[in-house]
Amino acid sequence: MVMDNRSHTRARPVRTVERIAAVAQSVRENPRTSTRHRAQTMSVALL
Repeated sequence: MVMDNRSHTRARPVRTVERIAAVAQSVRENPRTSTRHRAQTMSVALL
């Protein structure tokens, strides 16, 4: 019998050049926005 070995680890973050650039642009536009709020509005996970 073959069984899938599923790991119960946390999903790894995806750091693409586009996403990094979008966050950098967001910081330039409004540097006073909190990290938590920025992550929520941009759908980015805080790790």
